[in-house]
Amino acid sequence: MVLTSGIIGTAGARGNPTEIDEPVVIDEPGHYKLVDDINTSEDTAIIKIIADDITLEGNGHRIRSYGPGISADSVSDLTIQNLHIGGFVGIRATNTDSSLVENVDGGADARGIYFEGNENTFVDIRTGSALTDTGFLVVGSHNEVREADTYNTIGIEGDNNHIRRNTAGGFGITGIRVQGDGNRVRENSFRGAPDVCIDLYGTDNLVQRNTAELVAGTGIVVRDNANKIVNNEARGGGYGIRLNGDHNKVIRNDVRDNREGIENNGENNLLRANRTDSQGGANRPPHGNGRR
Repeated sequence: MVLTSGIIGTAGARGNPTEIDEPVVIDEPGHYKLVDDINTSEDTAIIKIIADDITLEGNGHRIRSYGPGISADSVSDLTIQNLHIGGFVGIRATNTDSSLVENVDGGADARGIYFEGNENTFVDIRTGSALTDTGFLVVGSHNEVREADTYNTIGIEGDNNHIRRNTAGGFGITGIRVQGDGNRVRENSFRGAPDVCIDLYGTDNLVQRNTAELVAGTGIVVRDNANKIVNNEARGGGYGIRLNGDHNKVIRNDVRDNREGIENNGENNLLRANRTDSQGGANRPPHGNGRR
């Protein structure tokens, strides 16, 4: 069935997926699928979700408006998949938990995806152009972001998130920005010429096995204390690693072919077994830092 009203009732909760070909409000649990592209000039959401236990199958279709393509608030167990979204915000979700967003193209606009909540999973997300800033922002804890491919910043604000196997960055911007504690940033790579590949705020974070072939920028900036930076490769730029905090552990990183391998501006940092060369400088241990 193709919807003719703007409100979806109970049809999506049973039987075959409810078909969508116009702007709608989904207010009942169930399985829904797009059957056509949807474009509007309105500044409101094309698809507004206000119920739990929703699966939205995009079938490769595109939706676009001057507002959010999809909005969700105070819901859980939401799945959005196989969809192209354009507009100022592709997806805007607040207070949304235990959800999955997979194989979604968030568009090339200012913020492709804004998602606030906990225990969510994001797989194969694509956002942005090289000239915009944060195209993919996740706010909350215990979220996982993997296999995204963005031309702008992946922003993470919260604790105990896992960011792995993504490709990020563009000319003159940050690739991945993490603000919080206990996050894991692993096995990511970076394209173009980002200003900073990984910009890290907070404590007790792990940055491990990331790869950055730099042009002029910095591989990893550590702005706070008590983090672990292990087995990363950041080569061919200005700085491999910049330490602006204290009590960090920087171990077995390859920071050759940079103007400076490790710039150490903090205190009591441990620098061990990092690979540098004559261009990268030495592991400098000022202010009571150790190098063993």
